[in-house]
Amino acid sequence: MLSNPEAAAAADVVSEQQQQQQQQQQQQQQQQQQQQQQQQQQQQHESIAERIRLLCRICARAKQQVSSDFSKKEIPKS
Repeated sequence: MLSNPEAAAAADVVSEQQQQQQQQQQQQQQQQQQQQQQQQQQQQHESIAERIRLLCRICARAKQQVSSDFSKKEIPKS
């Protein structure tokens, strides 16, 4: 049987270990949340970049169309 001071010391050690485990779990959860947020941001950035590329292609096509239409028209002589 443990004496009172030994029992108290053992209880302190156990509660300290539990606190450390809780802190580690909290840190792991925070890290997971941060990773999820980073992944979401990266996906958003990629989709924005994809939209910009699409707009660039549309613009380039429209520009070609306008310049070819313009070159086909005859300039009236006044």
